[in-house]
Amino acid sequence: MKKILIILALVFMIIGTAAAQTATVNVADRYTYYNLATDYTLTNTTVSWFKWKYAKDYPSTQDFQVEFSWASGTQTRVDIVLYGRKFSDDSWTSIGTGNWQHGVNDSIVTISNTSINRYREFKTEFTGTGTGTSTIEFQALKLWKQ
Repeated sequence: MKKILIILALVFMIIGTAAAQTATVNVADRYTYYNLATDYTLTNTTVSWFKWKYAKDYPSTQDFQVEFSWASGTQTRVDIVLYGRKFSDDSWTSIGTGNWQHGVNDSIVTISNTSINRYREFKTEFTGTGTGTSTIEFQALKLWKQ
């Protein structure tokens, strides 16, 4: 019986981890700015993320913007983390954080990183607090070439 419970727990953990991935955006070499109309609903405290893959690395700083709208429930806030890495096998490095207070419709959060880096991949991660939903309307990532 213990083995069955352990196996079920592992299965649910794997399913939960797989569900946390939201989308991967491939950005062509010629773009340093990419605006993504998302219309994605965050639910409760589930971690959701978007991966941004640039075709080429540039020495750059970054600005990230995201617009939220409130949907339902008592989700009090959404924490946002912007990560970067040079290679797919590297671990993610946090390069900026922000948060959105629930109840403020159509508000934009901006995260700015002023330290020059050469990341090719970025990840935006969203974690809600409380129960309920909120909607990510759009996201935009700008690389400022140095």
